[in-house]
Amino acid sequence: MGLPAYSKLPEERRAPRMDLVALEPHGRGWRVVLWEAKLVGDARARCRGGDLPKVTKQLEAYERWLSDPGRENRVVDANRCNCRLLVGLHRIAKCLRTNMEHLGEGIQKIAESDAVPLSVDVKPRLLIIYDRKDGAFRENGHFEKLQRAGWQVKSVEKMSDLCLCEQA
Repeated sequence: MGLPAYSKLPEERRAPRMDLVALEPHGRGWRVVLWEAKLVGDARARCRGGDLPKVTKQLEAYERWLSDPGRENRVVDANRCNCRLLVGLHRIAKCLRTNMEHLGEGIQKIAESDAVPLSVDVKPRLLIIYDRKDGAFRENGHFEKLQRAGWQVKSVEKMSDLCLCEQA
């Protein structure tokens, strides 16, 4: 998800992009959750000594952007629109391929009605992707440091776990 640049500071005057946008059940509705993804070997996800990894600065910038008043409503509106577009595109695709996978329940429900509650988790999350065998990430405490700093971190240790459809 691209975020419009908003800062007057030149070093922050860029359009940051979060890697993944997802929906999760939340109360009686749904919540937009945003994820930054890093490969396990990415130096920005690792740290030395007592320092935190550089990715935390990136996550903090996303959190500041999302926490600014009024932006949550714009993110909600944009994602409602995206869900409606996905449902329409899915309908077209099913005409071409009848065995098309179903869309997720959240996408369908949000597309159906503005009455379905939708919110945004302003605290982004971090996905660590093991694209190679690397026990050092956990052994050297990088995972735990990120968690202790208050970030939700998930690791995926098999590339096949990243697939969004059933494997044949």
